[in-house]
Amino acid sequence: MAKIGIFGGTFDPPHRGHVAVAAEAARQLALDRLLVIPTGIPPHKVLPPDAPDAEDRLAMTRIAFADIPIAEVREDEMRREGKSYTYQTLEALRQELPEAELWLIMGADMFLKLESWKEARRIFAACSVVALCREKIDDGITLQRHAEELNRRYGADCRVLRHQVYEVSSTSVRDGDPATDGRLPEKVRDYIRERGLYGVR
Repeated sequence: MAKIGIFGGTFDPPHRGHVAVAAEAARQLALDRLLVIPTGIPPHKVLPPDAPDAEDRLAMTRIAFADIPIAEVREDEMRREGKSYTYQTLEALRQELPEAELWLIMGADMFLKLESWKEARRIFAACSVVALCREKIDDGITLQRHAEELNRRYGADCRVLRHQVYEVSSTSVRDGDPATDGRLPEKVRDYIRERGLYGVR
């Protein structure tokens, strides 16, 4: 049975933290495939008016994850009309890959809010969930208790993995100079400069 990870986000822009978290989850879970799925229209946030369009975010994401051999950047949510909801993506993948073991990968902050996501029960029914706990930042005990509560309440399979990956936020990158920010993969910086994204001249 194939073990497949699903890692989503707006990737505005995709940075080294995204790549490191996904790679660490793939290593600890011994994944066979890693599906990286950029969000089309995110339901939980409003993209800035000067944000790169979907095609640029998709291209940057492909560049950022190119060095992870098992990673495949997909357009599932980019091609969907309207807002992108995780439960829809997972149920479509479950139909496409009925025999696979699906793992939804996310950071600690998102994990603590997961129960409030649209159709959360359907998310838990479609896949297992793994939260990455940043050892120097997150309260591992709180995360573990939350996982146990979700498992009890929904019959879910939620787990917590510890890691030492450094923390980066796309917001902090955008607030600086993305053309020179060392927290971005070098080829992503090159793409930003070539396309003049984020106000880069």
